[in-house]
Amino acid sequence: MSKDWKCRKHRLSEKKTFFHVLIVTLLMMFGYLLSAQLIIPLLLITPIRPFISPMSVELVAYIISSISGLALLFFYSWWFSPEYKRKPCKTILALRSAAPIIIYWIVFHGLIRKVVMGKYASMIYPVTVKALVSVLIAGITEELAFREVGISYMKRQLRDDKMNLPIILTTSVAFGMIHLYNAVLYRQFSVYAFQAICAFLLGIFFGSVFLRTGNIWVCMTVHSLHDLLVALLPVPTTMYDHTAYAYICMIAGEALLAVWGLFLIRKKKHPEIGKLWNEKWRDKVYDTTSFC
Repeated sequence: MSKDWKCRKHRLSEKKTFFHVLIVTLLMMFGYLLSAQLIIPLLLITPIRPFISPMSVELVAYIISSISGLALLFFYSWWFSPEYKRKPCKTILALRSAAPIIIYWIVFHGLIRKVVMGKYASMIYPVTVKALVSVLIAGITEELAFREVGISYMKRQLRDDKMNLPIILTTSVAFGMIHLYNAVLYRQFSVYAFQAICAFLLGIFFGSVFLRTGNIWVCMTVHSLHDLLVALLPVPTTMYDHTAYAYICMIAGEALLAVWGLFLIRKKKHPEIGKLWNEKWRDKVYDTTSFC
């Protein structure tokens, strides 16, 4: 094989112990997410605010934060180019791998809501356009931060198949931590602690789909649709005496999605996953000290 390419030297990336990789990955994931959302408070204090109606300020800010998130994705790809191949791959496999979440939507938002919540099952929450845009954008920025950046960087550093599960768990715990922050921010620990657990389980599901297929676009689309359904069809917290059953059913369903995710990256599939990521991160078997 011809060694006709070089990649950037990264001093932090030369540290290959799991601890060093973990620290750098956490900094990258949270830094990415905060950088993508930094435009929101900045926009609120810029000179253009007087020209935007009060109702539109946050809406415009959310849209721009999504654009900035995509811009950071291209910066990430450029920084590691030509080593990292970001182009979409295995789209059909990604769709098939993510398909079980549709069953979860039908079972929970259809059958279980109807049985457990009675007349509240068909209630659609009156969300604003701003809220709808914010949940859709969350699916984009979170997938880019925790899957595209978090998982791909860890796979760059930790090629051993035995590290697949630690990579998934690490990024999923970080994903849950982001949602646990809301418990501190809004002082509603029980509600947001539950949300953090659900985020952890969904993180395993989405992370496994991405690790198996390398396709972030399918993960972003499905994640955004999931958040949209949750926004439109929430579980009421005070209207019905048995909503606890709905929460139990929800977390059970998402636990099953996590199990499905772990099945996607089972030992039998390690050679396939390894081949995929050796292609996405150009296989370094032929590297010398002149390469990174």
